[in-house]
Amino acid sequence: MADRKPLLKQDETIESETASVTRGGSNLERVEDIAPEPQDLRTAALLNAQGHKAEMERSFSLMAALGLGFSDGSITNSWVGYLCCFGQNLAYAGPNSVIFGLLTAVAVQWVISLGLYEIASCFPSSGGQYHFVSILAPQKYKKFAAFTVGWMSILGWSVTLCSGVSVVVASVSGLIAFWDPAFHVTQLQSYLLYVGVTLLSACPLFIGPRAIPRILQASLALSVIGFCVIFCLAISLRKQAQPLAFVFNTRGTTGWGVGTAWLLGISNSMYAFTSTDAAIHIAEEMVDPELRLPQVVNLTLAIGIATSFPLLVMMMLSVANMDAVENSALAYAELFQQIMGSKAITTFIVSWITLILFSALIGYTTAFNSIITSAVLFSNITYCIPQAIVVIRGRDNVLPDHGFDLGIFGRLCNLASPLFALFLGVIICFPPELPVTTQNANYTPAVFAGCYLTILGGWFVAGEGFEGPKIDWEVLKNIKVT
Repeated sequence: MADRKPLLKQDETIESETASVTRGGSNLERVEDIAPEPQDLRTAALLNAQGHKAEMERSFSLMAALGLGFSDGSITNSWVGYLCCFGQNLAYAGPNSVIFGLLTAVAVQWVISLGLYEIASCFPSSGGQYHFVSILAPQKYKKFAAFTVGWMSILGWSVTLCSGVSVVVASVSGLIAFWDPAFHVTQLQSYLLYVGVTLLSACPLFIGPRAIPRILQASLALSVIGFCVIFCLAISLRKQAQPLAFVFNTRGTTGWGVGTAWLLGISNSMYAFTSTDAAIHIAEEMVDPELRLPQVVNLTLAIGIATSFPLLVMMMLSVANMDAVENSALAYAELFQQIMGSKAITTFIVSWITLILFSALIGYTTAFNSIITSAVLFSNITYCIPQAIVVIRGRDNVLPDHGFDLGIFGRLCNLASPLFALFLGVIICFPPELPVTTQNANYTPAVFAGCYLTILGGWFVAGEGFEGPKIDWEVLKNIKVT
């Protein structure tokens, strides 16, 4: 790869994309056969050069893709996701951790995501991380690395999905308990609710898959409108106000020292921005994905912090009884009740948030701490492995010309991301509180080890038959980037 020919200059055309490319005795299909519409020639050529045929209709506009990024896997619906997990930050280090842990988390996740999306702009494919690793890794290791990263990515998304379904169930049962403190949901009731939510959320995939882009846009609108309504209600009806210095207050109830507790709060806050690879997995259903994907991730993260930060600052400055919030089964419901003093309005807010959670399947409850931290860890490991390979092999040797070129900042992102992942891998394995018991133990290390051993077992059983994408570097080098 290091001795490839110089890349095309910006003023050259893409006429070579429409020609049949022969390499090593195998013929690639003509681009006209894949995407006859002129505006799609570059996109089709780029996909074809990565060994894929265009099978999916390119039905996702920028807004539809933003809807996916906004509502899927906890990103940009960050205000909703963070409402469901900030209670753990309160326990770690108080309001200080809630506010500044959020700011630190989005900064870390943004750096990791920018590095990943620069690679995605070079090789836009719905395969995502496994696809990038298969392209970038040395020939000797690429099959094993791609197989491992691919399955780890699937597991990360599966764990995120489980947490989303779980919190819908927790929100429903928590709302009942909010009105009837004597109510205690049984394991059977939780399981039946879990199955019901899972089946309902899967229905659009089978009944009306063409409607999914519109559903995602509706979820985007639902979340934005919900944020505006809830923020205005809370700010206008709040019963008390804390001084601004209150957000700097540090108090912990977990037994950890302030420093360790604050780091644990960062890892918890990152769940509000996890699964930032969502848009990458519809790359083959977008027009100009090499240009649109970076736009989507930047917009989703920007909207995420712009909504979650002011809402949580306002809520922290309006709290009346911190202990009651920490000990509540549904922390955000208790806090809204304290702020507005109305069960009816609080019920309306919780119902709206539950509807957003259901439409997006995101969320968190402290009873699922190991699930949440596993989702953060699994996802970010897969984001960072391609970047680590780029650092080791050299950007100039493995990345073709691309529109979203971060230059020196891209090098910093690629270098920092694996370091962040290493830090997360350590801190996420800490127990959430001391002393450690079987009830409060962090099972993330056991979950991770078990999953990885399962992946290794799958490799030894079926890995030899695994084949990654076949890349035609000549075509990639001759596609004009604008």
